[in-house]
Formats: sequence, C-alpha cells, structure tokens
Amino acid sequence: MGTERRLILKLQIAVVLFLATNAFAGIEINFDRFTNKTVVATPGMDELISRADSALTPSWFTQFTGQQPTALPSKLNLTFWKVNKSWKYLRCHDVVMLADGSPFPLDASKHDGTVGRGYVMERVGVDVSFAKAEELSRAKLVEFKICNTEGRFSEGDMEDLRNFVKALTP
Repeated sequence: MGTERRLILKLQIAVVLFLATNAFAGIEINFDRFTNKTVVATPGMDELISRADSALTPSWFTQFTGQQPTALPSKLNLTFWKVNKSWKYLRCHDVVMLADGSPFPLDASKHDGTVGRGYVMERVGVDVSFAKAEELSRAKLVEFKICNTEGRFSEGDMEDLRNFVKALTP
C-alpha cells in the first residue's frame, strides 16, 4: 500500500475511531473529557490498516459515559474492514458466524464504504449484545463468512476480544 494511501486510510479510521489513544493490549481506549465519553475499539489503527489491505479484518467498537464503565453496554459493534480495488461487498454483505463449529446467530448486517484514489475501504458491520460478545470471547475458534468470503478470528483477534470484554466490565 502506498504512503499516501496509508495516510488517507489512517485519517479515515482515526475519524471513525475517535481522538487520543490509551492502549490496553490490542485495543484502544479513548476518553474525551469534553464530551465525557470513552470509546473502546480493537484492533489498533495501524494493525487494522495493514491487515484490511489483505484480508477481512474484524474490529469491535463501543462507547460509554465517563472514564470507567459503570454498567455493561447494551450494544457493541462488530465491523469487518477490507480494502479493495472496487466494491466487493456492496450488494452482498450478509455475515454468518460459527463459534467452535456451532452457528452463532447475528442481527442483520449493514454495509458502508469510502472511495479513495484507486481503492475502496469497505466496512460490513453488525450490532452484537454484550452477552453475545462475551459468549463469543469464550470460544476457541470463531469462523465467519461474508457473502462468499470465509475467514476466522486469529489468536490475536480472540485475545483482543477478551480484552475488549474485560475493559467494558465494571
């Protein structure tokens, strides 16, 4: 990926993920004292950019009021990111998952994307309850399929998910 393209992607992701960074393992925790909101996301921006260039890359996102969670969040967002030369998931973006070989039901997914110079950054997202994310974090193997593309959470993805759930637990 070219330097200009990488810089543009970093800027786009920074806008999506928010302000300052406080790393907690493979996740980013960003507190905005002006709005009194904390954003928690995984993986870190640099890793997300480099991985999304070659494979569908899962990321988790949520926010809460204050610097520390006082209650479990009702909704989390799981988004799969991918950099392509043209639209691949615009018309077909259903997400299905298996946790340890068993179907893992999800809500309907949504597609979003950004067009850049010679590429598109596609995002396929689905809302997940905290309880479902916690259940998924206990799995040994998480596999996913978006349209006809199959993948699996890496060991790092699973560790990030576990740390993400831990960071949100009051």
